[in-house]
Amino acid sequence: MKVLIFLFIIGMMSCTRVVYNGDAFQYSIFPEYLELDSIKAIHEDDTSDVIDSSYNDFKSLPLDSGVFYSIHGDTSNLPPGVLISDRKAALYIFYKSSWERYQKEVKYISMLNREYYDKAVAAEVLYQKEIARLSKEAERTWIEDNMGSIGFVAGMLVVILNVMALNGVQ
Repeated sequence: MKVLIFLFIIGMMSCTRVVYNGDAFQYSIFPEYLELDSIKAIHEDDTSDVIDSSYNDFKSLPLDSGVFYSIHGDTSNLPPGVLISDRKAALYIFYKSSWERYQKEVKYISMLNREYYDKAVAAEVLYQKEIARLSKEAERTWIEDNMGSIGFVAGMLVVILNVMALNGVQ
């Protein structure tokens, strides 16, 4: 009987769980953080870099087609259009290049955001699988669930056996 009780106690002590407190993952699936500057240098929009203060600005003039006669007697055919100042021509080039640059920046930002979003979705799936695995691993065994009842019954048995042993001694 003592051997059975001893084996039962040893068996109860061996039903412990070992919990791993380290990192669940040893790697990260996210790319390094990239700013747009690391892909393409960004220049500030400052018109003073391209527009000289000596440029005169005037109201745009609509022109019909015709022939231009210079004071030297030279002629040239003029197409119809709008005559603009040097300042407006420089601003046009500046704003057109800025527009093209912003279009490329939007393309790069969209590409980076898509990559980060795809990585976040993949990470969420991976983490949900890991959470499910850890939840299943952390479920209590039958012995862990019933340890209190078993301890109570074992205590009652010890009390009964002690009472019987003490009554038998007298």
